[in-house]
Formats: sequence, C-alpha cells, structure tokens
Amino acid sequence: MSIQNNINEINSIDTEIKRMTGELKKLRQRKKELEKNIIKFLEEKEQPGVKFGKQALFLEKKTKKVNKKNKQYDQDTLKILKANGIDDPEKVLKEIKEAKIIKNEEQTKLKMTDI
Repeated sequence: MSIQNNINEINSIDTEIKRMTGELKKLRQRKKELEKNIIKFLEEKEQPGVKFGKQALFLEKKTKKVNKKNKQYDQDTLKILKANGIDDPEKVLKEIKEAKIIKNEEQTKLKMTDI
C-alpha cells in the first residue's frame, strides 16, 4: 500500500469521524430530552416506574461525586494545612500539586495540516 493511499484513507476516516461525532451529539441530546420527559411523567403521576413491553422503567436516586473547582480545592487545602500547623501552607500546596502532575513522555505522532 502506498503512502498516498494511506493519507487518503486517513482523510476519509477523519471526515467520517467528524460526521459521526455531530450525529452522536444530536442523538445524546435527544435521549436526554426524552429521559427528562419520562422522569417528569413519572413524578407527576407519583409512580416509581412503568412497564413497557419487555422493559421496566423506574426512577432511581443516585449520588454523584463532583470534583471541586481548582480555586475551591486550593482554598480548602490551605485551610486544612493551616489548621494542622503547617508553617508554609502555600509551599506545601505547591508541592502537593506538583506531585499530582503526571510524568511527560515523548511520543512520535503524525500531524497533518492543509497547505
């Protein structure tokens, strides 16, 4: 297989990926709208669920962990460090953040640009 064929195939794959991404975004949005409608219906009728054909749909309460914003994380961490008697909490926070950074690895990657 020649390089030209490889490049043409990469371009066609990229085009298809972009098209599918747009379609998936629309489908996910529509799915969320439909789920909200079903949830609203069940809550209005005060029903825990409904049976439809071979499917059972029911409401489930679930807790979800949400990460703090960086600013809030920094404020809370500094407060904890100060409360535990750390002399230079800003320096310790900086060291903690540096410890979280993932080591960079060098990779060779093909980059394509239009001329």
